[in-house]
Amino acid sequence: MKHNTSRQNEHCLTNFDLAEYRQVLSDLAIQIYQQLVRVLENILQPMIVSGMLEHETIQGVSGVKPTGLRKRTSSIADEGTYTLDSILRQLNSFHSVMCQHGMDPELIKQVVKQMFYIVGAVTLNNLLLRKDMCSWSKGMQIRYNVSQLEEWLRDKNLMNSGAKETLEPLIQAAQLLQVKKKTDDDAEAICSMCNALTTAQTAHILKHV
Repeated sequence: MKHNTSRQNEHCLTNFDLAEYRQVLSDLAIQIYQQLVRVLENILQPMIVSGMLEHETIQGVSGVKPTGLRKRTSSIADEGTYTLDSILRQLNSFHSVMCQHGMDPELIKQVVKQMFYIVGAVTLNNLLLRKDMCSWSKGMQIRYNVSQLEEWLRDKNLMNSGAKETLEPLIQAAQLLQVKKKTDDDAEAICSMCNALTTAQTAHILKHV
C-alpha cells in the first residue's frame, strides 16, 4: 500500500467538519457497492447454468447428455461452453482485483457472499425448471461442484464470510436427488433434511426424480 508523502500530509484538511457531507458520502458508497455487485453478477451469471449443471465435472457419471430447455448438439468441450473451472477462474479474478485495490476485507466478504448467493439461486432455479436435471447422478455432480466452491472459500480464508451458507438450499436439493424415498423413515429423513427448501421446492424435485 502506498503511503502519503510529507508534502501530501501538509495539505490534509484539518479541523474540517464533514458532518453535512456524511449522508452524501454514505449514499455514494452504497451506490458504488451496488454498481460493483451488478457488474460482477452480469459477468458471472452466464456461466452458472453451464458450469454448475450442464458440464460433467465428474466424467462418466451420466451417460445421457441433458436436453431440457437448452438443447445442445455440441460436446462439452465446444468453444463458448462454460465449466466449473470457468466459474472458479472468474471468482479468482474478482478476488484478485478487489485485493489489489485495497478493498476493505469485510466488503470483500460481502461481495463474495453475494456472488455465491447468485450461483446457488440460479443453479437451484434452473434445476427446478428442468426435469432432465433431476437425477441421482446430477445430485452427485452438484455436490461435487459445491465442494469445489467451498474449497475455493477455504483457500481464500473466506469460510467465515457467510458465503457457504447461501449454498445450503442447493446442497439440500442435491441431497434430495440422492436420498431413498420408499419408506416412512425415508420421508421423515427428507423432511428433517430439507429445512432450507420450501415445501413446494421439495415436492417439485421429488416429483421429477
